[in-house]
Amino acid sequence: MDCCSPQVATEIDTLLPPRPLPPGEIDDPEYRPRTDAAQPAPPPKTLTLDLPENLYGAAMMAVVRSSQGHHRMFHGVTVCIYVAMLLNMTMQIYMLYFSSLYISRPAINYARGLYKDYHHGAFDVGGVDAWLFSEEMWKEFVGHHMAEAIEICQLPLSQPSITIAVLLIWTVACWDDTLYALHWIELWFKLPLTEDGFTQVVVSEEELVAVATAKPVKAVIVVAVLFPKIFTSMYLWVVGMRWLLSTPSFGALFLNTVGLAFLTNLGELLYSVFVPGEIQSMVQTYKLFVDREDWIESEMQVRSQGRACTVCKCFCNGPRCQRRFLRLAGRMLVTLVGIIAAPTLYMWKFQRVLPHYQWDVAAPCRQLFDLMKNSEDW
Repeated sequence: MDCCSPQVATEIDTLLPPRPLPPGEIDDPEYRPRTDAAQPAPPPKTLTLDLPENLYGAAMMAVVRSSQGHHRMFHGVTVCIYVAMLLNMTMQIYMLYFSSLYISRPAINYARGLYKDYHHGAFDVGGVDAWLFSEEMWKEFVGHHMAEAIEICQLPLSQPSITIAVLLIWTVACWDDTLYALHWIELWFKLPLTEDGFTQVVVSEEELVAVATAKPVKAVIVVAVLFPKIFTSMYLWVVGMRWLLSTPSFGALFLNTVGLAFLTNLGELLYSVFVPGEIQSMVQTYKLFVDREDWIESEMQVRSQGRACTVCKCFCNGPRCQRRFLRLAGRMLVTLVGIIAAPTLYMWKFQRVLPHYQWDVAAPCRQLFDLMKNSEDW
């Protein structure tokens, strides 16, 4: 018998061990991910988006996976991932609440006391010059209470140019999480709907692309995964701004900023620790279909027609594409204005660390620092 005949090949295949399944697959047809028999061709990679490799991306993958089949064990994985996500949010909120209760409030009371002493010691409260800054009284106050004067000049509100830069960095960190969640909400809403209550996944050699899903799946992802992230980011921003403005010194201000940045990255740390490698590989495998312009295909069409390739023709061919670019430019402008305006308005209008702050500390503190710089002991 020929060694290469189909019969021998079949017998050899029966003796070989079964082919290992991809990570997360289960050797049971009943519980395989639900896909249509006559599924469409996979979309090009330019029209797919990787799920984020963090707890929120794992939670979205788990919801999609659970909506493809009904395996009880994977429902358990979904619950575990969601519990880890809730643990992340709880730890972030609790840490900032604890800091606000036991660190920020005492620091705020101390800062208010310093500002009150500054007004009593450096302002003339009688006569014609009532409630006006007195340089002589300030010099006398510095001479008798140098340590307290330095503490006053170390308050973040005493140097608004430095403080606004730090608050801007914190706003960018929180805004990134918020925009991330809003972007994924938009993508899930734009995903086509299915009528059978399942998620339609197109299988290719390297990835699984979710091309359509049901309304309940979208609702679970938006309400149970993305909305909590937006709430957590907004809470972290408000409490973090109050904590930073109540910091008693600029050295502690920078250290607190680093600590707050660590809280925003806590989800990535928990994802690496709690989520097994097999589940992480599944997150990397799942993609989301995105209805956007295929810039590579557009440029190839222009070049195939033998036309001159300019930026406008290659990447924006037609009024629909131009309107899309205008929307993108408008979104970038709104984001830039919002990131700058939010910390500025908070510090000048809505901060409650020093409720009646008159912005009258910066100039005297510059004089004090110049005096210290020019002294022999500096």
